[in-house]
Amino acid sequence: PNIINVLGQVNSAGVHKFSSGRRINYYLNIAGGLAPNADKNNIWIEYPNGDSKIYKPLVLKNPRVIDGSTIIVGKQKESEPFDHTEFAKEVTSIIANLAQALAVVILARN
Repeated sequence: PNIINVLGQVNSAGVHKFSSGRRINYYLNIAGGLAPNADKNNIWIEYPNGDSKIYKPLVLKNPRVIDGSTIIVGKQKESEPFDHTEFAKEVTSIIANLAQALAVVILARN
């Protein structure tokens, strides 16, 4: 079919023209690069025959893309951002409770 399908968390998902001898990096770049919420450890390629290979960004020689393949970029798991203010409130509360318990123990000994 002379096309490559790029799906998932890229800036311009869709069908792109196949170029012989290219690797996954090339197709990720022509798809606008990875989206901010893309999981860089969850990128894989599905070949027309049903086989699939994972993309490893730190490996110099990644799998070649063949005509009719689909590249899929996964999404990062959602997590709550760390709230420094809430953390400080909880730590302060714990320290206050410990100080109060220590004061009761000291007063009880006298």
